[in-house]
Amino acid sequence: MSLPDYLGVRAREQDPGDALADYLKKEAAMYEQLGRSHPKLSRGRVWCIACGRSESVKAASALRSGWPRCCGATMTIDSPEERRALTGAT
Repeated sequence: MSLPDYLGVRAREQDPGDALADYLKKEAAMYEQLGRSHPKLSRGRVWCIACGRSESVKAASALRSGWPRCCGATMTIDSPEERRALTGAT
């Protein structure tokens, strides 16, 4: 259900401000759940594939607002070791 539809339904049942607060709580809970859904997300670390710099992140915030960038590219949730294993490089 879209936000306007959700707010329209909820606003008839309660104060519109409460309906928006309720929607935002549900949205935040969804991102928190998604952030815990995979070990690579839940460890809270991303890496730059160009320079190797790592950064701590909150997965829910990154899913909601975007992943950090470094060296002109989006940072990855795959560690350098995992990337080597995926590509077969030594």
